[in-house]
Amino acid sequence: MSAKHSDYSFGGKRDDGFTLIELMITLVVGSIVALAAFSTYSLQSKTFSTQRQVSKVQQDMRGALYMMESDLLNGFRDPNMSGRYTMTDIRPYDYRPGQLDTRLGPSAFAMPAAAALAAGNNIYYQSYPVLEFSALRQDTDGDGAGDTPVTIRYQICDFNNDGRPDLGRRIVLGGTPPGVIVGPPALVAEGVVAVGYAFAFNLNPNGKYEITRTPPVAGGDPLGNIIWAVDSDGDNQLDTNIDVTGDGQITLADDISGDGIINVLDNAAAALPAPVDIRNGNVVAVKIFLLLQSDRQSPENVIDTNQYVVADRIIPPPPLFPNGFQDRYKRRVKTVTVAFRNYRKS
Repeated sequence: MSAKHSDYSFGGKRDDGFTLIELMITLVVGSIVALAAFSTYSLQSKTFSTQRQVSKVQQDMRGALYMMESDLLNGFRDPNMSGRYTMTDIRPYDYRPGQLDTRLGPSAFAMPAAAALAAGNNIYYQSYPVLEFSALRQDTDGDGAGDTPVTIRYQICDFNNDGRPDLGRRIVLGGTPPGVIVGPPALVAEGVVAVGYAFAFNLNPNGKYEITRTPPVAGGDPLGNIIWAVDSDGDNQLDTNIDVTGDGQITLADDISGDGIINVLDNAAAALPAPVDIRNGNVVAVKIFLLLQSDRQSPENVIDTNQYVVADRIIPPPPLFPNGFQDRYKRRVKTVTVAFRNYRKS
């Protein structure tokens, strides 16, 4: 009699494997877990990339402002009140390579076409103001005494011709003009897409930095203490007080007309009674504005809807872009006020 074939595995139980339903459930659960893990990784990767861009922008900004502040404080350290250390140029210059000493005319700024901005053009203006001043004299003959005047200029230029403005620092020995340019500008910060300066000015400085606006004095100071004024037409003459609201700050509220420029259209009283020359040594402080932008758009879907105040300009200008840039570039604007303690007395 033949033996029957056994349908049972060791242990007496039948081994048929997973059913189709069990395999499908396992596949679905595994897919959900994998998708969740990938989503978490993707989110963290985007966040890390964004934070890295923001960190670089902030680091460049802090470094640039620190260098500018240090230069200004050292440059205007004049214990003997000699009057040799003063602002020399705040006019706008072309930013393009090879055009560092080319001015675009009497207008302080020239806006590009709206279409260029809408297309993501990083150049918001064709020219940007410089900040040039006479600094302490340099010892060029090795006798231990400063003998040659030094002029320092901070200027927007495109170092690597990538269409993205940068901030550079240039040294001129022997004054300007004619002077001797000491090499090309040194890179201070990348992606400085806008720069602006506002000045506190006092025709009768008294050795102190006045932080509030003082009115004109009949028969004496015809202007009072100017805080904060700009050269609106590029002639080295301060002519417009851009603290329209009189609170000592420069904000979006000062652009009352909403045209993107803080000027006499916001308040007729913003026009100074008479222009004042920044080269006569009575600038008592400067407020520096830097707007930096990341080199690429963030992978995060966070749109920039901000308006940025850079001295007397609102970037982007509200008439063209009422809702900000509407892109994913990361931008930061920062200001620093440098007060000159040892400026010349009248």
